[in-house]
Amino acid sequence: MRQTPLIERKERLKKILRQSNLGPRVNFSDHVKGDGDAVVKKACDMSLEGIVSKRIDAPYVSRRDPSWLKSKCGQRQELVIVGYSDPQGKRSGFGSLLLGYHDVKKRLVYAGRVGTGFDEKFLKETIRRLREIEQSNPPTDVPPPPRERRNAHWIKPTLVAEAKFTGWTRDGMLRHPVFVAFRSDKPASQIVREAPVKAEKVEAMIDSSRQKPRARVAAKTSGPSAKGGEDKHSDQYSVADVTLTHPDKVFYPDTGTTKRDLADYYQYVQKWMLPHVVDRPLALVRCPDGLSSKCFFQRNWSETLPRAIDKIDIGESKTTEVHVAIHNLAGVISMAQIGVLEIHAWNCRNDDIERPDQLIFDLDPGPDLPWKRIVEAARQLNRTLESLRLPTFLKTSGGKGLHITIPIERTIDWDSAKSFCETIAKSLAQKSDLFVANMRKDLRGGKIYVDYNRNGRGATAVAPYSSRARAGAPVAMPISWDELGKLKSADYFNVRTARRYLEKRKTDPWRDFEKSRVDLNDIVGRKSGK
Repeated sequence: MRQTPLIERKERLKKILRQSNLGPRVNFSDHVKGDGDAVVKKACDMSLEGIVSKRIDAPYVSRRDPSWLKSKCGQRQELVIVGYSDPQGKRSGFGSLLLGYHDVKKRLVYAGRVGTGFDEKFLKETIRRLREIEQSNPPTDVPPPPRERRNAHWIKPTLVAEAKFTGWTRDGMLRHPVFVAFRSDKPASQIVREAPVKAEKVEAMIDSSRQKPRARVAAKTSGPSAKGGEDKHSDQYSVADVTLTHPDKVFYPDTGTTKRDLADYYQYVQKWMLPHVVDRPLALVRCPDGLSSKCFFQRNWSETLPRAIDKIDIGESKTTEVHVAIHNLAGVISMAQIGVLEIHAWNCRNDDIERPDQLIFDLDPGPDLPWKRIVEAARQLNRTLESLRLPTFLKTSGGKGLHITIPIERTIDWDSAKSFCETIAKSLAQKSDLFVANMRKDLRGGKIYVDYNRNGRGATAVAPYSSRARAGAPVAMPISWDELGKLKSADYFNVRTARRYLEKRKTDPWRDFEKSRVDLNDIVGRKSGK
């Protein structure tokens, strides 16, 4: 049967299984003809590894052959384990596995570290295995960068691991790798860096080797999976079905952070970020060519914006004023595509523009105010709000200050919201010389301005997890009150370091945001004795 075309072999097999009594122990693996892109997308939506596409007229061969292709959800491949690092904090066993691959010259090349995807049992069992084959020098033919040699132990290159990751950096390192499993079916000497192959190229390979025309691939593939990826020969990158043009455009020159980096970051934080930005009027800070060029502020929607960026009429009475809004991750990624480096949100939802659903106190420090004084001010304001039995949620601004957010029921209007916050701000300024409730900059020396104006109609504040248009690619990060004293600044987290923090974070400090909503009418009534 080896020379029989695949489609005929499958029909024979299906008939045999139908006549047998093996089911349900043995089942026929069915197929889909054509629509490869749609099949890949569906597989990725179901959190599957991907699909395999095979030519319907290909014979059977006992080796890798261009007549079948893998389309993976994200990127995934085998890598040689070349070492490990010491554990940090409370982790036991090891910290990360150090990985490598063989290049076209058959040299073993260092490819970075993977520090996630392990459980406690795996860490304890694997460290014994690694220590048995430890050696003094790196086994790679190309020496690892000096920064990667710190805290490193090297081993004989005999073990193979499979990892999933989001891409490759310019210097050949894995981007955001996650350990999947050990692989014992392939020798380490055969592990090479895989690259997506276009279906058209495979057609040519097959036709040239067999010298006769062939039918189309059963499920066509052309490089990236539908979930996100790139063709290394093009200048495009796809995230959440949004195509990024010029993905390697540098947005932050001092850190080398690119458009691709920003989009990958937003894809990672989507489950925490989206509840705070979707279906709200937004304002954007756009820097189309990054911080090295001019930036501008945009509120109004225009037809030139990407399709995933929608519009919302925020006009009062009979007037019309169309602002920007989004409904999903594609909207956030589309903002990265057009160079949006800051996303600011209103304190209301699209379906009720006149009723705020949160309050924000922006602690804006004066020049050269020590960080410990900012921390002290945040805690003092928090004590005041807690005395009113108000729930408080803290985030770094990604700039110099801190934001305290209070989720409320939509039972008051904008004037009431702003008036309430103004009363608290002025009360603080009267009781403590640490605060000032006046926005005049000449009054802020050594003090913190409690900006209550964030609560008026049309006012915005930087959204949780949004990047900032500042050097270092900082982000606004929700944190717990217990973490506040451990930070060194309000721009402590950035696009590159935030992911490491979030991977280690055990719980979301804003997980109870929605169910903590309070009716401000009850608070005001209780305070006044009514």
